[in-house]
Amino acid sequence: MKRSVFVFGEVLFDSFDTGKTVLGGAPFNVAWNLQGFGHTPRFISAVGADEDGAAIYSAMERWQLSREFVQQDYIHGTGRVIIHLDKEGEPQYDILPQRAYDFIPRTELPLEDGDILYYGSLAARSEVSRESLFNLLDRDELLCFCDINIREPWYDSTWGEELLRAADILKVNRDELFFLAGGFTEDIVDAAHLLRKRYEISMIVVTLGEAGAWVVDDTTSINVPAAPVQSFVDPVGAGDAFASVVLDELAHHKKCTKETLQKAGGFAARVCGMSGATCSDRQFYQSY
Repeated sequence: MKRSVFVFGEVLFDSFDTGKTVLGGAPFNVAWNLQGFGHTPRFISAVGADEDGAAIYSAMERWQLSREFVQQDYIHGTGRVIIHLDKEGEPQYDILPQRAYDFIPRTELPLEDGDILYYGSLAARSEVSRESLFNLLDRDELLCFCDINIREPWYDSTWGEELLRAADILKVNRDELFFLAGGFTEDIVDAAHLLRKRYEISMIVVTLGEAGAWVVDDTTSINVPAAPVQSFVDPVGAGDAFASVVLDELAHHKKCTKETLQKAGGFAARVCGMSGATCSDRQFYQSY
């Protein structure tokens, strides 16, 4: 029997400097991917009472992604991020403040022993959403998956460390790993073990882009090379795609193995071949 997956955090529109606009937000991307994989994730967020919010509700309905815990905010607008790709093709993000997902209300969820709660850190920039998240994290029976997203100035170590302490599993990229490790080491495995011990985290997944990925726990350190990208468009959503596959394995009560990382890397590479992080073609997900 699969574990239920709850996903807390932002949903927004990514607006590219090319003029294209696509649905985004790391937690939303993860929930969308899990729905594509055949799960029924419960997504916890908020949208504005505006055209963007209506578009998100419509997209979720078409994708059959539950809207039960996505609140409508009549004061604040739907989330939006302006994305510029630099000369190397790396995205630079202008994240607009005071959006609906900053005001996610406290929600009582039908959580059961063994359920998975995925959460990022961007929605925690606001006290309202942060307190709603902490209320959910105060449950010992959950498997908590933290996907840190350090975007200055929207990260504060004061509450960031609380998110880390609540985590059973932490996903970071290389820059986030060394930022959190505080410069004490430049070795990936050593830095991961430092964070594991400091915050009592069972497992850390480190994504390295073209250099592949690592998973580090108390007994193993596994590294895999990156999967080839057939036709590169942009890397937006690649890390979310990687996390989604790891969550898929965990939801099926599987361990995070070398094969898991290879599958996750392969799916992330496919996402790099399209614009944005989400796709409405179910075959894209069913054949990953």
